[in-house]
Amino acid sequence: MQKLLPELTQFSRELGQKPSIAEQVKDFLRELIVSGKLHSGERIVETRIARQLGIGQPTVREALESLQDEGLVIRHPNRGCAVVELSDTEVLQIFRLRIEWETLAVELAMENWTDEKSKQLSRALKDLESAAEKRDAALFYRHDLEFHKVLWRVADNPFLAKALSQITVPLFAFVMLQVASHHEFDFRSNAGGHRRIAEAILSGDRKQAAQVTRKSLQDFQKAWLDLTAADKAK
Repeated sequence: MQKLLPELTQFSRELGQKPSIAEQVKDFLRELIVSGKLHSGERIVETRIARQLGIGQPTVREALESLQDEGLVIRHPNRGCAVVELSDTEVLQIFRLRIEWETLAVELAMENWTDEKSKQLSRALKDLESAAEKRDAALFYRHDLEFHKVLWRVADNPFLAKALSQITVPLFAFVMLQVASHHEFDFRSNAGGHRRIAEAILSGDRKQAAQVTRKSLQDFQKAWLDLTAADKAK
């Protein structure tokens, strides 16, 4: 965190210009994480941030708790918070479950599809494509995650939605931080994969929608595997 003191000093001048300081701190820290200025596994010290910004530690804690909900931060017992970090084995284990469960979520959602579900999915896709056009990694991350959360919610199975959230949010954060931080990451192509999922669902063909969803998730897993292999070969 020492290397980020200039950013913290600049940000401290901007505090208080919006209704919630905790919300501003959350957005600021999210940007540092998604941009790669804070790396996977790096500790985030509440007291240091609070002191540098001239705000109360509970406000920083509130911001970090929100980032925990987004999967960007993990709180370790007796060690405080750190940017999310998973081993290769953990990532593959979670991917295996996510592919099966999210495909199931799509199948369940389509058993009782409604106009309201169509509106939610279309809105999430529009927001994601807008973020892709801007090539804004932090914005893209948020809308990408929201797109998938919509798929979980419209399954109308709260147990499946909770299970997917628990395993996928940390995975999503960790993998997206790695993938989106690379200059060669194709935002439009990634958004295109989400459009194919949405179009398959909106077509009403349950079998095709399940196949497209599964393939899209498998393609994303392969992209991560190729990326990590390339990084290790350097």
